Amino acid sequence: MAARFEDYALLGDGQAAALVAKDGSIDWLCWPAFEAPPCFAALLGDTSNGYWRVAPDETVLKVTRRYVAASLVLETTMHTASGVIELTDCLAWDETPARLMRQVRCVSGRAALTSELSIRLARFGRDAPIDDWRRDAEAIRQSVLTHGFHRDVNAFTQSYDSDRLDASLLLLPLRGFLHADDPRIVATVDAIERHLMRDGLVFRFLDARGARREGAFIACSCWLAQVMQMQGREDEARALFERVLSLRNDLGLLAKEFDTKRQRPCGNFPQVFSHVALINTASFFDDEQHSLHAL
Repeated sequence: MAARFEDYALLGDGQAAALVAKDGSIDWLCWPAFEAPPCFAALLGDTSNGYWRVAPDETVLKVTRRYVAASLVLETTMHTASGVIELTDCLAWDETPARLMRQVRCVSGRAALTSELSIRLARFGRDAPIDDWRRDAEAIRQSVLTHGFHRDVNAFTQSYDSDRLDASLLLLPLRGFLHADDPRIVATVDAIERHLMRDGLVFRFLDARGARREGAFIACSCWLAQVMQMQGREDEARALFERVLSLRNDLGLLAKEFDTKRQRPCGNFPQVFSHVALINTASFFDDEQHSLHAL
């Protein structure tokens, strides 16, 4: 249910505009320009029209808001029984198209937060064919389940009819494709650990001759740590995570890969992909529901 009109604050950058309610919900956003169909339009109906809400899980006892200096950067402070959070929202002025930015920090105490995002997928006056996409997604899922699991290898493999393993398949349970305890996932993880691990790190895949021509893939090692955690293998998961942490340089930076022979980083440096996977894994250990997804 939308808030009262008087409870909304305006964000804008001269290109687009958004309306933010006191409860931290953006219920209107026309993007990337004023004349574009809205991505969020819960203001005109209900949440099915699209919104983005960031708020404490606890009951909010008090809300104060202000614009920072002479700007349309909105600062919303929410007080709960356990703590105080500060939510900062703005549309970046120097970006084309406009970029919506949200930042939240705990000012005092403790606060569990929830972020709910629902995008209105309608463009150029036509609604997105959601039902068709769902049918296509289920057809793809069934195809992968039927053809993607190699019975002889006893694992999901790099492509249909291929017997080559690929550590990117660790994303299957992380994306919710199958549960981490599904026998097919357990078998795939076991095969990856037996054939794609060396010196405590995970290689993405082997070449056609079965050789490791690249370094161990940092992100894949992080994904394995997350899957281990999902399977209840907490000690192994944390040991692998600590192994990845040991690969950072004196400034905490990681490369894309690690050369286990030369014992040094290799590939792109620093690599954002590796750092995102590392941060997600660290957060994953504190997320009992394992609701975070790998990147």
